[in-house]
Amino acid sequence: MTDRPLLIGAEATNPRSITIWSAIRDYFIANDFPMEYALYSSYEAMDQALLRGDLDVAWNAPMAHAQCLIQSDGACRTLAMRDVDEAVTSLIVTRPDTGIEDLEGLRGRSIALGVEMSSELRLLPVHELKQAGFDLEKDAQVVDLEPKTYPGGKAWVNDGMIFEAVQAGQVDAGVIFAPYLPRLLEHYELDESAVRVIWQSTPFDHCAFTARAALPESLGDRFVELLLAMDPSDPDIAEMMKLEGIRTRWLPAKADGWNALVDAVKSADLVGATF
Repeated sequence: MTDRPLLIGAEATNPRSITIWSAIRDYFIANDFPMEYALYSSYEAMDQALLRGDLDVAWNAPMAHAQCLIQSDGACRTLAMRDVDEAVTSLIVTRPDTGIEDLEGLRGRSIALGVEMSSELRLLPVHELKQAGFDLEKDAQVVDLEPKTYPGGKAWVNDGMIFEAVQAGQVDAGVIFAPYLPRLLEHYELDESAVRVIWQSTPFDHCAFTARAALPESLGDRFVELLLAMDPSDPDIAEMMKLEGIRTRWLPAKADGWNALVDAVKSADLVGATF
């Protein structure tokens, strides 16, 4: 092991963070792998600690993980992710009554995107489509929705806001995160006929555990091994997984799942930007 507990960082999004990380800490200690956790008010503060070497591992959103890979020049290591983070996609959706059936039909029409720093709601779709010859920010008419301010002062446009704007006719189309489409339809009591998907991105990976550059490989490997060994039938583990949004298990991850996002961040000149 090491002469001190492994220190894991996470953004404290709400009070359930304590429940989640206390359960994870108890599990690792019970498996003879001492660890402690530190909760941060922002991904930026957490990842600066990781890049300084003050933190061993960070539980990161995709944009924050990509920034660590870039700013460490690839020295930070990608360790693991949830099963819900593997090979996800973004969608462009519209209403059937708009008459838009494909990307060509989107030319000159209005579309709602996420904020500049949103990986799945702006950066990745814009980057992929630009590479394919369709400049989403020029060939369509981007409508910037009024961001919602979250605790801590972060301003964000979420999938629900974009979906509502599409359904209300405020915009002709919008980008949403594919895993959220079923729950959005359920929330608004709509069936699949209420939306038309006119584009789907290539798959990418989402949230990830990021290891600091100098973390011994043996420690990172053991950390991942224990994550993967978590038993979802254990009530304490099951509750933690439910709160963390995991279906049944953690998965190993490789850095190439974030290659497209790394390229998109560089292309948008957002290296080192607040995330």
